[in-house]
Amino acid sequence: MKVYRGILLQNCIVDLIYTVGTAIAEPLVVFKNGQELIILNGYLRDIPLGWNFAILDFWIFGLTFTMTSISVQFIYRYLVLVKSVNISRKVFAAMLSVPFTLTIIHCIITGILYFPIQEKVEIANREFGMYLIEEGMNHTGAGLIGRSDRIDVYVIAFDLFLLAGGGYSIIIWCSANILLHMRKNTHSATPKVREMNKQLNKALFAQALGPLAICVIPMLTYVYCIVTKVDAVSMTIILGFSLVWIPVVNPLLTIWFVTPYKMAILKCTLFFPNRIDTS
Repeated sequence: MKVYRGILLQNCIVDLIYTVGTAIAEPLVVFKNGQELIILNGYLRDIPLGWNFAILDFWIFGLTFTMTSISVQFIYRYLVLVKSVNISRKVFAAMLSVPFTLTIIHCIITGILYFPIQEKVEIANREFGMYLIEEGMNHTGAGLIGRSDRIDVYVIAFDLFLLAGGGYSIIIWCSANILLHMRKNTHSATPKVREMNKQLNKALFAQALGPLAICVIPMLTYVYCIVTKVDAVSMTIILGFSLVWIPVVNPLLTIWFVTPYKMAILKCTLFFPNRIDTS
């Protein structure tokens, strides 16, 4: 497991970035008549326009990087297990720099297309006004706005599709080669190594499928709302809550599928009062 400390640490850092962004922004994603509005709903919602725009863009960075960086774990495991490559910290950082750069580009595109200029703020006030008023205060300016009568929402949806499709294509290819390698070399490994590889495979697959399962329903709903231009404010707000659970699901899946971690947690409960060896 020491060899894979890098990818486990990667999960922690990426999830922490997204958690911080979500805690600060508390975003709401709503659609009406094909218009998309991402609302800064946290305690800082009444700060100047440029700052609340930056906070929401940081949240988008955390969400997107959570998805795009998953493939790095599988590339890392493929190189270590199948190709027997000793990956240094610099090489691992270089591998992470690819999804990091793609995520930055996505955030820049989102910033350019969704920046709340005065014209868009007026549209948001007309379309979403009743949802932006709280205790007599209007929070219309606190958001990113995508218009369906332009290319805004379509470009962002297509870019997300490319990022997710490219990342999961890499995951599928690496997974197939890893499983094939393990099947060919299953007799040469000790039972302990085979069991650990099996647990790690399950953990990585679960971490790859977890965010996809959590995001797929909201994302497909968003695309449907864009194409059909329906009024789905309440439904999209409710579906958006599932995005918050990504940083929770990842560590829970790791703990569940990797036995030493699971036993260490269970050791602290009343169900396992006796000493459990987690070495």
